[in-house]
Amino acid sequence: MSRLLILLASAALATPLAVAPASAQSVDRVAVNGILDQGLNHSQVMQTAAHLTDNIGGRLTNSPAMREAETWTQQQFRDWGLSNVRTEASSSAAAGRSCAPAPG
Repeated sequence: MSRLLILLASAALATPLAVAPASAQSVDRVAVNGILDQGLNHSQVMQTAAHLTDNIGGRLTNSPAMREAETWTQQQFRDWGLSNVRTEASSSAAAGRSCAPAPG
């Protein structure tokens, strides 16, 4: 199922490239094929989503589960070779909002 969705999304993205006039701009087919290969054959979207939803679960702002998800995701980014991975405050956390029910 996920392969079908990725294939359909890739086809939808590639379709405008196929029907664009040749004079508009050239298309780097090697780059496009590389992107398609990564998406169709090396994607980790389903494993990542499954871990975040099935293992960690729902996450309210500033909850322990949110912190666990942040830590896990940052480590994944580092494992994938990304640099300068850091946590930034969200606007709701910075403004002092909470998910608690309104008084009254």
